[in-house]
Amino acid sequence: DRTHLLAHQDSVHLGLDVLDHRRQLAPTDAQQGEGYRIIFLHVPASWMSMFIYVVMAFWAGLGLAFNFRLSGMMATALAPTGA
Repeated sequence: DRTHLLAHQDSVHLGLDVLDHRRQLAPTDAQQGEGYRIIFLHVPASWMSMFIYVVMAFWAGLGLAFNFRLSGMMATALAPTGA
């Protein structure tokens, strides 16, 4: 559906605009200068990556405990995204 695709694109653009706006509004550090601002993008991205690894471990644990085939497929699908 075309409206679903456009809504998805709009939400991605809005998210990127918010991240860029936060980065621009962040004050420069007296010692680190402009390099300090990278934490406003790097920290949320690393938290999302760590969350994906936790979800992957959950699915892998279910696969080992109960031998679900879907669990292995989910863990395999999440691995490249978290890395």
